[in-house]
Amino acid sequence: MIETKRLQALKNVAGAWLGLGTSVLVGFFLTPFVLHHVGDASNGIWILLTAFTGYYGLLDFGLRSATIRYVARSDAKNDQAELNRIVNTSFFFYAFLSFIMMLVTGVVYLLFEHLFNVGPEWQETGRILLLVVGFGTAITTPFSFFSSVLEGLQRFSVVGWVQMANALIRASLLVFFLTRGYQILGVGVITVCMNLLSALVLTTIAFRAAPALRIQWSNARWDTFRTLRSYGVMGFWISIAQSLRFQLSAVVIGRMLSAEAITFFSNGSRLSVYSIDIVQMMAQIFVPMASAADATGEHDRQRRLFIMGNRYSAFLALPLGCIFLVIGQTIIRAWVGEKYVSAGYSVLTILTIPMTIHLMQAGSPKVLMGMARLKTLAVALMIESIANLGLSIALVPYMGMVGVAWGIAIPLAISNIFFMPLYMCSLLKVRLGEFLLESYRYPVLAAIPFAATLWVANRWIQATRFIGVLEILVIGGVVYLTALGLYYQFVERRGR
Repeated sequence: MIETKRLQALKNVAGAWLGLGTSVLVGFFLTPFVLHHVGDASNGIWILLTAFTGYYGLLDFGLRSATIRYVARSDAKNDQAELNRIVNTSFFFYAFLSFIMMLVTGVVYLLFEHLFNVGPEWQETGRILLLVVGFGTAITTPFSFFSSVLEGLQRFSVVGWVQMANALIRASLLVFFLTRGYQILGVGVITVCMNLLSALVLTTIAFRAAPALRIQWSNARWDTFRTLRSYGVMGFWISIAQSLRFQLSAVVIGRMLSAEAITFFSNGSRLSVYSIDIVQMMAQIFVPMASAADATGEHDRQRRLFIMGNRYSAFLALPLGCIFLVIGQTIIRAWVGEKYVSAGYSVLTILTIPMTIHLMQAGSPKVLMGMARLKTLAVALMIESIANLGLSIALVPYMGMVGVAWGIAIPLAISNIFFMPLYMCSLLKVRLGEFLLESYRYPVLAAIPFAATLWVANRWIQATRFIGVLEILVIGGVVYLTALGLYYQFVERRGR
């Protein structure tokens, strides 16, 4: 029984990593292809509108995370009636949300020229693309919700496989149609259609995974909605704060500068976004572990999870930060071309240090989630996000897109240097010096020779193409893996 659960857990982790890894790699290698086929302005409009419609997901008031939790609970109890109430209540709420999204899209369509600083020659294209992306997102929403049902049923691997297939097929279609002269509208149509197809596939799989599931209005309950909403409300505010923290830049730049500026900013900031996905995927495993420790009152175990969770996060975050700082220019040059190096690397260097400090503590909020202590975290993140928005708007007129990067970096650094470690150490009764030493001593020792190796390899190879970048990363990777091996042999094994 234990081996079966362990195998299922490994399948879920592998599937989730496979889906994420494929999406990240496809997005990374597809970006320069799309950019050079549609141009800076079109690409900037695409980033702007996908970022804007991405905020539609915040309208669910945290119901997605609540659905996962309560579906898992009803499945564990084998309570089919409760499962139907949860799924139907959420489904009809998302159907209503779909209607609201369409209304918002229509209003923004009418006010498009007043909301976004898009050149006259791109106004009509931008409006049509808004309708494609906005209405496509609205239509897909009630069906994409079923991915949370599958996650509640512990079918993470299925979701990962579908995400991988979606990324590969979408990339193939984009290459096919863009090489035949289709422009940014084609990108929008293909993306929307593939997202809808993936959502329908996941919906079908969800019904097969839960044969007793039926969609009926009579199964939707107001009291069930209140239960879901009460659980998801803190997660909702945290989601808003995180979205404002990392996704508002495109809207600010598009409103105050231009669509072209979004493209130049994105080429630096997108690498930071990839690092967030990589580290957060690993850190997610600490939520159920912290929850179990909290339920059994094992406070020493909670403190150990706090330290070790951030240590493992740092083992991932620090090498990523070293890569961006040491060979960031080389990566951007080989990725999208010399034209984007100056602006992209400026944004990347401003964001990398505070982002690395933030990701080195990725375990902290996961421990808080497991302990259900989210209120203070939500307030702190909202303050940070408001400061982010205010600083970005204030600095743009004087510093351009670099001002937006500083608007993100300064509040992020203050929050993660002063608030997060002090709050967590106070909550868990851990001395700050002990936390810093135990969490970051070994990751820093491993990162130093890695960074030095990258610097030497970058000067030696002087890469202008991806093959050269890969050679630099392989050389550095050998050194870092050696450091990790030494850590495992002389620290981890003895520590057990």
